[in-house]
Amino acid sequence: MRMIRDVSPIEELARAHEQMAVALRKVIELGITVPKEEPEPESETQVSLEEVRGVLAEKSRDGFTKEVREIIERHGGQRLSDIPQSCYGNVLREAEVLGNG
Repeated sequence: MRMIRDVSPIEELARAHEQMAVALRKVIELGITVPKEEPEPESETQVSLEEVRGVLAEKSRDGFTKEVREIIERHGGQRLSDIPQSCYGNVLREAEVLGNG
C-alpha cells in the first residue's frame, strides 16, 4: 500500500520553481525571444491650445470643473497656458473621457 504524504506549500513552491527553471532553460536553448513592446507612437498632428481650451471649457460647463482643474494640475499647471504644448494631446485625451464612464 502506498503512503500519502502531505507536501508543504514550500515544497510545492520549490517544485514549481524548478519546473519553471527547466522550462526557461529550454526556451533559452531553443533561442525563443519575446518581442519588445513598442511604445505607442505620438500623434503626428499637433494639438492647438484653442482646441484643448474648447474641450476643457465644454467639460467644465458640463459639470466637470473639478476634474478639469485636476487634469491641468497633473500636467504641472495652475491654468492651461502653464502647460507645455507637448502635453496638449494627453490633456485632450484625459478630458475627452470625462463623463463617459
